[in-house]
Amino acid sequence: MTVIAELDKTISLLEAQIPANPNSPANLRKRGRLEKELNKYFDKLEKAFPYSKLSSIYNRYVKESVGSDSDKILDPILATFDDTLQADIAGQLAETHISGTAEMVDWGKTKAGIPIAYEGPPIQGAIDWAGKHSATLVTQMDGETKKRLAHTISQGIENKRGIPGLSRDIRNTFSDMSRHRSELIARTETASALSQASLGAMEDMGIEGKEWVTAGDDRVSDECEG
Repeated sequence: MTVIAELDKTISLLEAQIPANPNSPANLRKRGRLEKELNKYFDKLEKAFPYSKLSSIYNRYVKESVGSDSDKILDPILATFDDTLQADIAGQLAETHISGTAEMVDWGKTKAGIPIAYEGPPIQGAIDWAGKHSATLVTQMDGETKKRLAHTISQGIENKRGIPGLSRDIRNTFSDMSRHRSELIARTETASALSQASLGAMEDMGIEGKEWVTAGDDRVSDECEG
């Protein structure tokens, strides 16, 4: 099984455990909006990358130094866009968290049969969680972006791609992140916000825990066995 397929399977397991439905039309629209914002972010990084500086790295290349060299180039660019990205992610995750809480309350009333005194979603709690979570997420995204770019540059130089070839490789790396990484992050983070909302609402309902039953055979993933 490929890494992408394994990630897809893991996310599907997470989604299946959330009473607030990640695949409802409303939540799919939220996920789509987040994915579009991430697309724009990676596209901006591609356009802002100083391709003119590649010659200096290429000409003095020592394999061990590629990571630090690419970091010096990327850090100022990432810093330029990070605050806006973090604010966008925080806003969208807070909205998803709040709507997920409302879905959970409806689930509790109609499916779990639990009477709930509901005075509206915990807006401040959702905002606080989304702010902290988005800050952590952007930091992790920056680390992964730098790692991927360092690998692209290292491989380009090792394979004697030249400056034009290396420039194309970097653009392709950003393009790949815009398409595939944006989709994966949007799906994961939407599920995470709904899961967080579900857990909080369950605590308010007095539900102390939940369990699920598996077949127990070799088809069961490590996550479910855990």
